[in-house]
Amino acid sequence: EGSINRVGEYAFGYCESLMKIDISVKELETGAFCGCASLKSVYIGPELAYMGLGILQGCDSLSEVVIPRMDRSIGLTAPSYFGYLFGAEDSTQNPQYVPESVESVTVYAQVVISDRAFENCGYIKSIVIGNDCNKIGINVFKGCDSLESLSVPFVGERRVESSSYGLEYFFSVVPQTLRAVKITGECFLVSDVFEGCDGIEELTLPYAGSAPDMPKPLRYFYDSETPVLRTVTILGGREIADGCFEGFYMLESVTLPESIERIGINAFAGSGLKIIHFGGTVAQWNAIEKAPGFDNGCTSYTVYCANGKVHKG
Repeated sequence: EGSINRVGEYAFGYCESLMKIDISVKELETGAFCGCASLKSVYIGPELAYMGLGILQGCDSLSEVVIPRMDRSIGLTAPSYFGYLFGAEDSTQNPQYVPESVESVTVYAQVVISDRAFENCGYIKSIVIGNDCNKIGINVFKGCDSLESLSVPFVGERRVESSSYGLEYFFSVVPQTLRAVKITGECFLVSDVFEGCDGIEELTLPYAGSAPDMPKPLRYFYDSETPVLRTVTILGGREIADGCFEGFYMLESVTLPESIERIGINAFAGSGLKIIHFGGTVAQWNAIEKAPGFDNGCTSYTVYCANGKVHKG
């Protein structure tokens, strides 16, 4: 571990005993850690300004990668794609260069995720895109046939303030193999945004609706029945819409922020609700406007608050 300015070409190449990299560095030259056959995990700090091709090429035991970016240099317009770290010259070569051992990837400071950035990385199970990102290209996750968990700052339309262009809109398709989806930033969520994603069991949303002031039932975002959804976390917003979770009969746990002021009619009706985690106090929970029948059919559940709990049934 440490902080240095530069790691030269092939500087740590073929260090067969190296199992972990945790480094803060401004420049990583071509092949800096190539051929490290025992390497399992990599963390590269946010100071990184330049990265040569294939810094991890041939690291065939690598499981976890946490990096600020996937492109050559800050300020250049070169595409960002995961295979660049492993020697691929473009995203079409991802499957030839990205090791099958890689299961978890976090890219925490990339502003633009280029088209097809993870295309055909068929063994990755978890991808996290940081909140610095303001554009996700097309087919970014195409062919990620093992992807189970995805955390992104937006899904659907992302509104980004710009001094010269006003509002810009970006769209990202959610892979259909997912079991857990987390949306960490504010965005405009379009209808059927989770089309075909019937396997999602855990869902985190910035608010329960299309926007903070546009509450919607959860089914607005789906094109079909979604019986397997078990856990939902709402990060912000003031209202839970009428019928928001209605009919999600396998739903057991919901987390709500202390900003919630109203819960609508039949919000939890017909769900399997057992636990509500509420970010505020018991007094704040009791002060929330709850429409008649908001929990129809929920015979027994517990609300866990910051300073106590409330039980029904």
